[in-house]
Amino acid sequence: MAAYTCWQDVLDDITNRLKKTKTLTRFSKLKNNEDRIEYCLRDDFIRSKVQQWLNIMCSSRHKKYWEKASELRAEGNLCFQEKKYSKAVEFYTQSILAAPFPKSEDAGSHIEELSLGFGNRSAALFHLLKNQECLKDIDKAIEYDYPRDLRFKLLQRKGQCLMKLNQPAKALDALHESLKLLEEARLDSKRIARQQKEIEVLIKTTEEMEQYVHFFCFVLKYYFFCN
Repeated sequence: MAAYTCWQDVLDDITNRLKKTKTLTRFSKLKNNEDRIEYCLRDDFIRSKVQQWLNIMCSSRHKKYWEKASELRAEGNLCFQEKKYSKAVEFYTQSILAAPFPKSEDAGSHIEELSLGFGNRSAALFHLLKNQECLKDIDKAIEYDYPRDLRFKLLQRKGQCLMKLNQPAKALDALHESLKLLEEARLDSKRIARQQKEIEVLIKTTEEMEQYVHFFCFVLKYYFFCN
């Protein structure tokens, strides 16, 4: 197979081998991790694949951390464009793990890599309808200084997630902040106008949703009070 790009590729290769040799059932019957590790170490194929992955990881250490993180994030972007969101999440996760912390010596002038990894992964999670996980990544991206000229996208996504989680008040806060941050975006006037209209539509929809929630709560209170 092609060169491994992540640990999951190694696991998939090993699992397929176990299935073909009909030893997966035997492996699944092992009762503890000690027995499983011993089994893997005794199997020449498994041992060679693990060693291959270790060699890849060791060679990657010679690259600058930010460079490796950037490459993995680029791979994730390709998957994202092809709507392979689960695969994109895998690459973005690897990018996050490889990225240096903003204030470390390894980061150099590339202090944004960690925040970009979290930001991109939040987009993939959003498309996978994993709203809680998406919100966590958005908060992490902002915590690690996500570029301010791009931050309006994060806040818009945050607002959309909160809408789906039936939290219209918090969603409105995020969307209004997104609209404010749009002023710092490095976009041409047409794209600014288009983005502004999109956010304003979301705000209007969320306001209507909030009014409906208030009305529904009022009806419930009235019903219980009268009964």
